Amino acid sequence: SVQNNSFGMPVLGSMYLTMMERCPNATSYTYINGDIIARQRDFLDTIESVLKLGREFLIVGIRTNVPWSLNASFDATLLHDNGNNNFNFTTHLTNGQPFNPMAEDYFITSKNAIDWANIPPFVIGRAAYDNWIVEHTNLQPHVDVVDATKTLPVIHMNDEKGDFSWGDGQEEDKEINDIWYNKLLHQKTMGHMLHKVTWYFGKTWHASWETNYDYPSEEDREDGGGV
Repeated sequence: SVQNNSFGMPVLGSMYLTMMERCPNATSYTYINGDIIARQRDFLDTIESVLKLGREFLIVGIRTNVPWSLNASFDATLLHDNGNNNFNFTTHLTNGQPFNPMAEDYFITSKNAIDWANIPPFVIGRAAYDNWIVEHTNLQPHVDVVDATKTLPVIHMNDEKGDFSWGDGQEEDKEINDIWYNKLLHQKTMGHMLHKVTWYFGKTWHASWETNYDYPSEEDREDGGGV
């Protein structure tokens, strides 16, 4: 079972270890934030392309922020149904704005890219663990970090809380030790707060590889492949 911290937030490393235990023969393992929308074919095309490198890898990318509300005109239960005509991913993506490379909202890794059992027990839904993961992995000589922004576009559903809601958007009701859990954990284990860190290798644009499509237009990519 997945380990939680004292505030009930899941530990990212424990999530990965649980996935690996349940699916030991998988070629990749993915975590993606719950307020992100992506297309399945983009995932498959990108992962299949990166697997050709033949090395351990971590795939990240820059999200696109799209204004969102609970009154959005589509049935959210049909998001992954190709027959759902009420939702147009490309239209929503075009209406959004790419965010900055400091925020990573998904991690796709090979099995041995990160030693999840021996990194600080950062939790999801709280700030300041994503850059640590990317920088840590960038410094591992056996791992390639890949920027998949161009082949794996993702929509971040921005509500009235804006770019940083850290989970459920109710920061005023949380304890400070809960909100800043990852930063305080980093201070305890590393001797300084995460917000005082200069990320020399922890942003998306620090990746050593980048994916791109062979085909110039969306229409040419309808059948998939070509990354």
